[in-house]
Amino acid sequence: MEGNFQKSSSVNSLGTTYDYGSIMHYGARYFSKNGQPTIVPKQAGVTIGQRSGLSPTDIMQMKLLYECNGSQPNPSTLPPPSPGSFRCNFDEDICGFEQNQGDDFDWTRRRGPTPSRRTGPNSDKTSGQGYYTYIETSYPRRQGEVAKISRTVTLSGASCLMFYYHMYGSTMGRLRVTLSDIEIFMRSGDQGNQWLMFQQRLEGTGTRVLTFEGTRGSSYRGDAAIDDIVIYDC
Repeated sequence: MEGNFQKSSSVNSLGTTYDYGSIMHYGARYFSKNGQPTIVPKQAGVTIGQRSGLSPTDIMQMKLLYECNGSQPNPSTLPPPSPGSFRCNFDEDICGFEQNQGDDFDWTRRRGPTPSRRTGPNSDKTSGQGYYTYIETSYPRRQGEVAKISRTVTLSGASCLMFYYHMYGSTMGRLRVTLSDIEIFMRSGDQGNQWLMFQQRLEGTGTRVLTFEGTRGSSYRGDAAIDDIVIYDC
């Protein structure tokens, strides 16, 4: 049993990010003798050990490993559509998201790097040539000011949310995601100059309001961005 928890330095993820949602991932209490957790994810708010089906990253890795269709697909390929699904890469428009009228400033759709140095992404996540949406934290923005975008989505009872976020900057504020006022994601501070993936199963059925909320940090080096938002059956 102890061998199941030995660390390995030879794992090849084929260029994909760490997949908490993989069907191969151990659950939090696997091999436990007393019912207490044996694995605690470093990333808050994730679920491990699901056995409902292959995760989007599982599928990406198989396509990469076996070179499906005769070529290696882009690791950022989105999962296939499903009933009630929603996907947005901001390349055409803002995907039905609406700016909140009661906040302090707006999210901005952009292509290429943000105007400020040492903060924000250099390009979008999808192709490196498309668009993303971000909060511009330069003057006249002040510390603690909030920008929100929201839209309605439909849950099937077997829905998952996946999106990429970029939080690079020495005075990065906070990025928060809610589903009808229930917090499902929150990060604050500098997360490095990279796009990171978040995915989580969503509870319930019917219509919900999905909101992305960005909060400005103590200076202009806090341009947080989002891209490749997907709700799919998982």
